[in-house]
This record gives sequence, C-alpha cells and structure tokens, in this order.
Amino acid sequence: MSNSITKKLFLFALTALILIYVAYLFYSSNFTMLQTEIVYNISVEDTIDTLGFVVRNEKIIDETGSGVTDYVLDNGDKVNNGGVIARFYNSTQDTANMQEIERINSEIAELEKLDKAAANLTTNVESIDNQINNELIKLMHELNKANYISARHNRSLLYYINERQLVTGELRDLNKRISKLKKRRAELQNNSSGSIDAVYAPVSGYFINHIDGFESIVNYDEITKVYPEDFDKIKNKRGESGNKLGKIVENTNWYILCKVSAEQALKITESGKKYFNLYIPFAVSGSLPVELYSVNQLNKNGPAVIVLRCNRINSETTNIRTETVQLAVTEYSGLRISKRALHDATLTKKVENEDGSISEVSQTLQGVYVQYGNELIFKQVVITYSGTDYVICNPKPDENLLFNGETVELYDKIIVEGTDLYDGKIVN
Repeated sequence: MSNSITKKLFLFALTALILIYVAYLFYSSNFTMLQTEIVYNISVEDTIDTLGFVVRNEKIIDETGSGVTDYVLDNGDKVNNGGVIARFYNSTQDTANMQEIERINSEIAELEKLDKAAANLTTNVESIDNQINNELIKLMHELNKANYISARHNRSLLYYINERQLVTGELRDLNKRISKLKKRRAELQNNSSGSIDAVYAPVSGYFINHIDGFESIVNYDEITKVYPEDFDKIKNKRGESGNKLGKIVENTNWYILCKVSAEQALKITESGKKYFNLYIPFAVSGSLPVELYSVNQLNKNGPAVIVLRCNRINSETTNIRTETVQLAVTEYSGLRISKRALHDATLTKKVENEDGSISEVSQTLQGVYVQYGNELIFKQVVITYSGTDYVICNPKPDENLLFNGETVELYDKIIVEGTDLYDGKIVN
C-alpha cells in the first residue's frame, strides 16, 4: 500500500514537471522577453580634477578706526578711489539703526519717484507687464551667473510691480506711506549718535572684507614664473592676516594656478582650445569661463602649472583661494547607448568587383539591435566616448566608417536585455 502511494506521487510529480517544461518550450518559442530603451542625445565633459590656487592683484586695507565696524560694501562690490568702505559706530545698536535708515531712504526715494510720475501715468497694464517680465529675465540671468549681489540690489522689478498696482488702483495714497517712513527715520536718527570714524578706499577696484594670509605669497605680475616645485610651497605658505579691514582687488582679471601631470598638460594643449569651463564645486555654483593664460613646464615629460585667467568677480569668487577644481577639457555630444545594448555581429553584403562579378563580403562589427515593430535589425555604432555604463555614439559618422551605410539613430528602440538576438529575428 505504501509503495503504491509513493509510486503514484512520483508519477504525479514527473507529469507536472513534464507539463511545466512543455509550457516553457511553448512560451519561449512564441514569446521573447526583451528589455528596451530609447536612444537620446547627451552631452558630457571630460574633466581634469586638480587643486587650484587663486592669485589676485590685492591691496590690503588696515583697520584704522575704533568701535563697531559697519561695512558699507558687500564682497565683490566695486568702489572708486576715495569711496567709503566702512564706518565705525559707538555701539551695535547705532550700527543697526544706520542700516535701517539706509533702507528707509532707499524706499522713500522710490516711492517719491513713483508719486511724481503718478499724475502722468498713462501706461497700460500690458506695457508694465512686459517690463516686469523683462526684469524677471534679467534677474534670472544674474542668478544663473551667480551675481547674487547685483540681483539683490536691482530694485527695478519692485518699482514696476508698484507701478502696476498704482495703475490698477491696488496701491493708493503713497504720501501716507512716505510720511510713515519719514517718521520712523526721524526716530532712528534721534536714537543714534552717528558714525565716529570711516575708512576710505585708497584705490579703485573690487572690495573683499576678509584677509586669508595668502595675499602676498605670489607676485601678481610674475605668475608665468610659478613652476610645480613653487606651487607645492605656496599652497601651504600662509602669511599673517593681522588686524586688517579687508582688501581691494585692483584688476578685473584674476588667475587660478593648477598643478597637473605631463599627460594632463599635453591633453590640454593638444585640445587646441583657448577657453574652457572651470568648475569649483565646493565654492562656486555653475561653471566659470576661463582662458588658458600659460603653461609653466620645465620639460615636456614633467608636471606643469597651468595658469587660467578669469574676470568674473562676485560674492562667490571673492571667497576662493585654495580649492578643488575641475577643468572641462573636451565636450562629447551624441547618442547615449547603454553598454548592455552593445553586441558583436557579423554582417554580410554584396559588392561588385572590377570585372563586374558579384561577391559577398562579411565583417564582424559592434552595434545594437533595434526593434522595428516585431523585427530586430542590427545597426552598427561608431563610439566617440566611453563612460562607466554607457557610451556616446556619433549620429552621423563618415560613410567610410560604416559597413552597410546604416547606424543607430535618435529615438531608436534598442534592446538592452534579451537572449538569442540576431538580425532579422521576429519577436512577439
């Protein structure tokens, strides 16, 4: 009895396995499991990562006053010779009061300007809206260029918004607001003793309110004489910052010194480019446009110091001294192809010989399988860049590089996962 049951269970299990296997054969013969992706355009930059040291034409300003310091300028602000850099007050409250007074003065000036123009306002709302849109575009450009100070100081947008409210009747009785501001200003003035001293700019330039001790390490006029062994010394050669108020950058152009290997220096020079994009990821948002100023190299087989020139001065760039930088040497654009989609296949084509006869020529090529409806077509690829898990292919390579004149195209549906792939295969 026991043997009979065991035999029946064994036959049942065997029958089940056979049925499963038959079902698998039927499924695999009628359905092909494929994973696809769409080909799209991509652009990447081949970068050199290194350390950058910034050199500026900097004039240090001594802190000659006493009391609580109130900087009139922000980092990166332009100042003329003799212009006020900072004022000194008896207390922090006096400093806060004066800052509030300056803000009020600015608002009063705008409202009075608007009030004078109110009587003659014939501008329609559509025209004002266009001006608001233009100012928004300007603001976005400034933010994209990381000119945050300029964006913050631009009050034209607020003016046009107030003008719109005035035209539509949403803003009334400007004199009431002006009177309220003047009253507040008078209160602040009565409670403040005013500044007790001030510091004036000895030269014209761009103000920076901090000293880091590297201001005089490298001579601004001798940057082409800095070689790799000098670079190794200067990056750690910090001087005394002392009791200083800040500094003025006298020249718009400033320089980034970067030590690179002989191979990297050759890569830069062989690119034939004069202008590059420089990324300073831990200090500056976006990229900086830089010019290759010089390559300081004792011999072609040794390391070099490349000198990059930049003229973008703002609150971000004024804080840079020694930072990790990325120099984008080459940009690659083309069709992005997953490496999982790449296969080798042998293609055959008929060619006409010199005597007029026809013969077949075969060649093993690298390419991808493209799905058109329920058919797979093998297309050759011409790779221009190889990343970690993808490659970039030329969408329009020279005809002499293509075996049959056909290559992968934008928006092709390529196979990234599948088995038993071949040219002309029918899939469901």
